[in-house]
Amino acid sequence: MEVPTVYPNEEEFANPIEYLSHPRIQRLGNRYGMLKLVPPSGFQPSLALNKEKFRFKVRLQHLNELHLLNRARFFFIQNLNNFDKLSKTASRRNNYKNKRRKPYVVLEDSSHKPHHVYLYDFFIYLVKQQGYNLAPASKLLQDNKLWKGFDGVGADDAKQLFKQELQSYYTYLQRILRGHSSPDQLFTGLLYKEIIPNSALQQQEEEDNQNQADDTKYNSTHEEHNLEGVTDVEDSVEDWCPACRKVPEEEELDEVTYCDGCNQIFHNKCLESDDLVKSSHGNFICNNCILGNGFYGFKYSDNYFTLKDFEKLYATDPNPNIDTLEKEFWNLVENIDKTITVPYGADIHSEDPNELTGFPTDDKDYATHPMNLLNLPHAKNSLLPFLQKDISGMTKPWIYVGSKFSTFCWHLEDQYTLSANYQHEGAPKVWYSIPDESCNNFHKLLHDLTPDLFEKQPDLLHQLVSLVSPYDPLFKKYKVKWYKVVQHPNEYVITFPKCYHAGFNSGYNLNEAVNFTNENWLKYGIQAISEYQKTKKMCVFDMYELITDILIMYVKGTITSDISEAFLRYCHEELLTFVNKEGRKIESLLQLTNRVLTVKNDHLQHLDREKPDFSALPKDDEGFFCSVCCTMCSFIFVVHDSNTEKQRASKRRKLSKDTSKVTTVDDLKAILNKNPSLTTLCATHYLENIAPENASDLDQIAYIRDFNELNELLRISGNKLDGIK
Repeated sequence: MEVPTVYPNEEEFANPIEYLSHPRIQRLGNRYGMLKLVPPSGFQPSLALNKEKFRFKVRLQHLNELHLLNRARFFFIQNLNNFDKLSKTASRRNNYKNKRRKPYVVLEDSSHKPHHVYLYDFFIYLVKQQGYNLAPASKLLQDNKLWKGFDGVGADDAKQLFKQELQSYYTYLQRILRGHSSPDQLFTGLLYKEIIPNSALQQQEEEDNQNQADDTKYNSTHEEHNLEGVTDVEDSVEDWCPACRKVPEEEELDEVTYCDGCNQIFHNKCLESDDLVKSSHGNFICNNCILGNGFYGFKYSDNYFTLKDFEKLYATDPNPNIDTLEKEFWNLVENIDKTITVPYGADIHSEDPNELTGFPTDDKDYATHPMNLLNLPHAKNSLLPFLQKDISGMTKPWIYVGSKFSTFCWHLEDQYTLSANYQHEGAPKVWYSIPDESCNNFHKLLHDLTPDLFEKQPDLLHQLVSLVSPYDPLFKKYKVKWYKVVQHPNEYVITFPKCYHAGFNSGYNLNEAVNFTNENWLKYGIQAISEYQKTKKMCVFDMYELITDILIMYVKGTITSDISEAFLRYCHEELLTFVNKEGRKIESLLQLTNRVLTVKNDHLQHLDREKPDFSALPKDDEGFFCSVCCTMCSFIFVVHDSNTEKQRASKRRKLSKDTSKVTTVDDLKAILNKNPSLTTLCATHYLENIAPENASDLDQIAYIRDFNELNELLRISGNKLDGIK
């Protein structure tokens, strides 16, 4: 079904946030997730970018790897190949020709037709049937019922397939994971964290490139879709041991081993652990290469394009047959045997003030218009100006240069904000939306499709690397509602809060996008905090700091926007609930330590100060994040010293008399960076994970804001809302 198109008049278009907040528009936005907005006929901005000077790099997109299930299947084959390197008796070890090249085997079905059986799908089926526990293979083989239900494969064929292709790997996993996993952590029990994660598919590609000259018949079809003038960037990996997270000293280099899969370096002493074992013949493959880390990222070109050169190389029919192209695009994404590589100039943000936007900056009418995306985040009735700082990609637009079939994968906007995307020129852009009401069903669809990937990469849907066609029957099976719209030059696409969206470009085009907010968004921003904690996704800005700033400006009478009383009451209620909740945690924290650290940040709004001191703006103004759940810590957090975790309470040193200190954001972050034993924890996870047995004498309660001031703000703002003087 098509996304509706709206046509604001000049007056409505001149006040876009008010227009988009109108109940009728809001209802449409909530129902469809997005709207197409066509400006009044007089709005025809020329492109302000200098095509000969505007330069950018492109990301290289392998379309079939972006399909979520395809990627999981590719990963699994790489895991099996890595396991074969470790296995002493494997005929495939160090043998390129005998290496598994396809993610499937071909069997005959009941009608004697060839039938592709994907080894990943088969493995996941067996795992799911066991409730995400791994029983011994001998027990599995005795369960006749287990082998009758997979993908139309006969029981005997399924057993034979398991014995031939999976049993050795399965038995190895069952052995090493015993005691190190649980149903909710089956695939991650023995994975180590990587500062610079390795992508198994890039590893596979590099191996293929090295061996391709010897024998090319084992390679999948790989085509470069009109890929001209692009050179890959070589990735580099630091030589530090992932097991102990230390760089080997020069005198230790004779006592290290490299993983034969990812080439990471390990101390031999670290490999003596039962969790990391060398094979008897000297090969070593780390757990991340055998179990798979699930990481996937785009490579970028080494060279820059100018906009003029890119358009010349990738210009296509500006009015293509969208239905035909759409079928071709999804066929390429779903075809696991054919890799098409396309370039996409995505997330381009220049520091040059003349290249911040494609809208005219020397024409007063367009330079100051609120639908110039440079201005929209700060337009009348927007909430982002209360933050009083710029956020690249949110309050500053990013530019996108597309080529045929370049794609943007399923994702939500940061903190569920609204977004506006304007097409300056070129071929149409095809969009798909999944509104808020179908988000949970969409999550379930994807998690059921590739459960291991979501365990390994909890924030997978925030990485913008996964596609599944909305035409897939799974969408109907899982009751996922979706809609489509085609965007042309001089048209906007507006996404509403918590709308999943994806799409592709039908040819060369140039678009620009930015985020913005309105009053209706705030509840979604609050919701994002708890949902980000589940996936360990970091917030871009502090929601409660935003609410605090709004209430401080309300008390001072400095709000210039038309903020409603109902909205202010909502802000008051949310802040009151949060402050009371954090206040109760402080009482528990003070039972464990009386060390208090005040973190001075003079750019914050305060009741007793006229204006923030932006000259004192911290160099790193991203806030403090919990090392467990990655939430942005609002108002308080705990600086925990893990070096003293094992001290028993009875043996702790007496608390120092000097229990209260003041520091700055920059100074504290410098200390944290220099001392790896110090971690920051939100109050919740400190109380749940550390206290009381592992609390340290040196742990400090860090205050970003004075709770006395917060309570005073709540009192004054509440009285003002109630008309009490």
